[in-house]
Amino acid sequence: MPEQKISVAQAVTAYTINNAWAGKQEQDLGTIERGELADIVILSDNIFTIAAEDIINARVTLTMIGGEVMYQLQ
Repeated sequence: MPEQKISVAQAVTAYTINNAWAGKQEQDLGTIERGELADIVILSDNIFTIAAEDIINARVTLTMIGGEVMYQLQ
């Protein structure tokens, strides 16, 4: 139902900042800033600017956990 959907920004916040807060880890996780753990996923497309129906086609190009690259698209 369209009236029950959330925006891309709300979804990203739910999966990042809100999850860190729910897990009582907001001092270490949830945002990209100095002193926080570098758990990052880089996508092939800017999901904030492409059409919502195209987000499914965005590919993970790089994944970092604790500042270490765990996956990089060749």
